Amino acid sequence: MRKYTACVVLMFFASVSAFAHGGTGKKVMGTISKVEATRIHLKLKDGHDSDITLTAKTRFEIGEKTATMKDAVVGRRAVVSLAKDGTAEEVSLGKMSMMKK
Repeated sequence: MRKYTACVVLMFFASVSAFAHGGTGKKVMGTISKVEATRIHLKLKDGHDSDITLTAKTRFEIGEKTATMKDAVVGRRAVVSLAKDGTAEEVSLGKMSMMKK
């Protein structure tokens, strides 16, 4: 009985910790094709376009350094981590595309 109880408790804590962070774990990767005040448009590797809503809580970074929305320019690679509501939680910016420098 103790093994069963310990297993249930362990599974409970594992499931709680999995949902503890705010994001969905979904990420969108692509090259920035357009930047608006509240949206960022990405050209995905498969050729599709994705537009993602930015909020006041959206964080920007380049590597491990903090960045701003001004750093999100057309041609720059980006990985966007989505929040539960589908908005951008974090935008990780990469190097500029060679063609867009």
